[in-house]
Amino acid sequence: MKLIPSLRLCLALLLLFLFSCKRDLEQIRNPTTLNTRMEATLSATSYSNGCVEDTDPGLNYDSIPQPTRLGQKLKGSPFSVSVMQQASRNLYGTTSGITENKWYVRFKPADEGQLSTLNDMDLDLFDYPLDYEIIQEGDYYDNGSVPAETIPWLYTVVDVGFTPPAGITYELLQRLHVPALAALEREALRITSNLVEDTTCGGISVEAVPGDEVTPMNPQLCPDGYHWDFALDRCIPDEPAPPQPAPARQPSGTVRVFDNNLNISVPVRNVRVIAKRFLKIERTYTNAQGQYFITKEFNKANIYIRTKNDQASIRSLRRARLWQMLFPAEVHFGKFKGSLNNLNHVILFNQDALSEGARNWAAASAHNNVQEYYEFAAQQGIGTPPGKIKVLITNWRVQGPRGAAPMFAKRFVDNLPESFLTQYLIYAVPGGLGHYINILKKEIDITLGYNMFRRFNADQTATSDEVGEVMFHELTHAAHYNKVGNSWWNDFVNAELNQMALSNNPPYGNGNAGATSEIIALGESWAYHMGHFMSDLKYTNRSSPVLGQGFEYQDGPILQGGWTVANTGLNAHINLLEDFNTDRTFDPDRWIPQGLYYDLLDNRNDRFQTPFRVNIDDQVTNYTNAQFFNALDNDVRSLRVYQARLLAESNNNQGPGVNLIFDFYVR
Repeated sequence: MKLIPSLRLCLALLLLFLFSCKRDLEQIRNPTTLNTRMEATLSATSYSNGCVEDTDPGLNYDSIPQPTRLGQKLKGSPFSVSVMQQASRNLYGTTSGITENKWYVRFKPADEGQLSTLNDMDLDLFDYPLDYEIIQEGDYYDNGSVPAETIPWLYTVVDVGFTPPAGITYELLQRLHVPALAALEREALRITSNLVEDTTCGGISVEAVPGDEVTPMNPQLCPDGYHWDFALDRCIPDEPAPPQPAPARQPSGTVRVFDNNLNISVPVRNVRVIAKRFLKIERTYTNAQGQYFITKEFNKANIYIRTKNDQASIRSLRRARLWQMLFPAEVHFGKFKGSLNNLNHVILFNQDALSEGARNWAAASAHNNVQEYYEFAAQQGIGTPPGKIKVLITNWRVQGPRGAAPMFAKRFVDNLPESFLTQYLIYAVPGGLGHYINILKKEIDITLGYNMFRRFNADQTATSDEVGEVMFHELTHAAHYNKVGNSWWNDFVNAELNQMALSNNPPYGNGNAGATSEIIALGESWAYHMGHFMSDLKYTNRSSPVLGQGFEYQDGPILQGGWTVANTGLNAHINLLEDFNTDRTFDPDRWIPQGLYYDLLDNRNDRFQTPFRVNIDDQVTNYTNAQFFNALDNDVRSLRVYQARLLAESNNNQGPGVNLIFDFYVR
């Protein structure tokens, strides 16, 4: 490995070898076919029955980070309590309910540790001041004075009474009343001499408010429904009850992501949606249909999603600022006005893995995979990962595995092992990167690489199926960790680290390292099984082809060197599991029995298949994934101990046949 002086490339090397628990499955597809099929789908990323102003530049195509550009600063503090009270008097003749309800604040984290503390507080942070018009929402904000890798002031709006975390520089910038009604906001903007956006799809204008056009000295000239206010010296409404929010002004719609195996857009579920306009920031989550509903009115709204909920936070490297990897991935759909109650957003696939569109697509797809894992786990009766897992997706040109589940953030690892450092980092880390390594080991549970450069020698994005299979594999590891705890997982990760440093077959080794190989075989075989099993549950006969043991597994056929050698009628992922053969000596990983569990639950005997491919007399049926998971106790560290535990917990169900299958796979 040659010296790489670039900061970002060195960080890429770090994530490349983050305790890989998932070797690249060598999944394949035809790039030319994919290019042709997807070309027609790369179009506008959102649809509205209103109109959109600022769509994120290059949402699909751009691979160069774009700066956020700010316009005019708000004048006269229109969101202050006093101004909002005046606006309410003007419109409704009362200040009832207009009290301090939000604070506009900012933080200045001193380092990534403090930034992580803020992120864990579930704040919606922005790296630019919020009391400015946004001309262009970009990947980063550059105020011209803060270096790129220095964490800047971060701004947000919080509830009254917010308690800032100790030790982090904090300022309360303004006490606010953030109104539910758009009319109040417009009137507050008007009386502070700010431009008021027309709510139609036209340009910007000073919009009239009822009563503005009639300001006679004679009160009798007030129109019906208005009376003269001598203090204000103008006509005001006759104190009606404030109107209810208008559905057309409340942002709502759907968020979907394109699935290029199913060839349809599917709902992005349980994802955070943010509507923002100046200091009004409202958030909600999509439902199972990808629908979202904001309860407050907006004259105009920037709409975002952030891939974060109580189950997981999907982070990404935005390439502009390395510290941003601690934030959830963000997709900005645009700035909308007009009717806001039917905003339908689709995150499209982009095969250029270096593009912003690919990053957004991979984040949304991985987010959905987490939701699907929980559903499949409940269906199969197996465990789930710990809450709030931290997933980092990258588009780096990795030469090794595409996924890992080191569970750093949950295990609170203090030091990277020396073998890992000497093998991969010591001679490649320039000065100044150490603090990023330190924070990464506290902030990552799972990594996912979606750049298939290794397979195609081009920066090509993985397909929906490929992303999903890796995520299911790593989430299976995370659920296993949640069952067995830190001690077991420390030994499992260190076993793979040792093989990474010492073996000619990283990250697993050659299966001849005693207890080290035994724990690897157990942990990896279970994750490979569930990764493929869940992928089959999701895609059945719409799966991408996968490679294993020198064969290409499709939905039905098995190919070798481009020629069909068998047609099993099985879907691609099950095809791979059922055909796994420990006798194939050319496969250095044949000792990790990917097919073990499926042979225990299926009703197919490989010995009687034509053509004959696997020399195993599989007469065992109807074991379940729930039984498999239940036997993964924290004192089980090898497949032979697991065999005994599984039989003991199932009343020795089909014992001779089970022992025969284990004898085939564990040698």
